[in-house]
Amino acid sequence: NEDGSIVQVEFFSRFSILQMPAVTKQGKGLWECSSNEGRVLHRINIAVKDVPSVSIDFNQVVGVQGRSAKFSCFVSDRDFESNLVWVHNGRYVHASQKYVVRSYKQRIILTITALDR
Repeated sequence: NEDGSIVQVEFFSRFSILQMPAVTKQGKGLWECSSNEGRVLHRINIAVKDVPSVSIDFNQVVGVQGRSAKFSCFVSDRDFESNLVWVHNGRYVHASQKYVVRSYKQRIILTITALDR
């Protein structure tokens, strides 16, 4: 907001609306909706996670036919809850004689054992 607050509040006769247009770390914590008498009507705890950054150790690779190539992808968020996968031309890459896939919580490594055309 222009005044530096992280929320906007609209009051109506029987309810109010609290909006957080851009979630930031300042928004984390316990939020309560209470009556004028101080009686808590509703509580919500908000956790704010960082947007994970993904780094890949290459942009474009020129490989030698018949040789192996190794690629690594890393996600910075320690609480990353998804699985990392490699996709080649729209198809998932699975471990095989040609592909060695090692998957860790935040990193996935793909080794192509023999490059072909």
